Amino acid sequence: MFRNLAKDITFFLVKNKIVDIEKREVYVYGLEVILLNTVLIAILMGVSLLFGAIIHFIAFLVFFFPLRIFAGGYHAKTSEKCLVLSTILYTASLVAVQLFPLLYNSVYAMAAGGVFMIIIFIFAPLVNKNNELNVKQIKRNRLITRLLLIIDLVLLGICYWQGFTVASSGIVLIGLVCVLLLLGKALTKFEGRKD
Repeated sequence: MFRNLAKDITFFLVKNKIVDIEKREVYVYGLEVILLNTVLIAILMGVSLLFGAIIHFIAFLVFFFPLRIFAGGYHAKTSEKCLVLSTILYTASLVAVQLFPLLYNSVYAMAAGGVFMIIIFIFAPLVNKNNELNVKQIKRNRLITRLLLIIDLVLLGICYWQGFTVASSGIVLIGLVCVLLLLGKALTKFEGRKD
């Protein structure tokens, strides 16, 4: 769906000489990503409004989104699968936080959050066939990921000391980044053995 729409838009742009035909695939990919992320953000915002959890959505934009971009991890094979999986995972994280809003008060949850951050610190960024990076990009993404982790740690600390329940969302969402990173790493190793 997203790929076909991106192809149609790119065809229109090429036909009207707005973009160069030689860069067609780049435009198709870029438009597919923009369309997917726009629809995804709208759906996640809708889910958040439905649950009365706009703070969790904001936490998603602060804790999950930037870290996921630079750390990498599992990627679905198609945009549609990505949309469905992302919606399910986001909804599960939202439900978890709604069931346990004071999760951040648990020593075990805080320790788990620390472990999640250490794992991301060590293993990010993930390089695989879906996220091919050159040496310069790897160094850049590693640095940005580590800076984001420091910022997240400070934000979680402030939220914890101030008693803001958004800290629970932060822990769960950072955990989700960690799980996707480890899953991507495991699948990359498994696919490497098959070749």
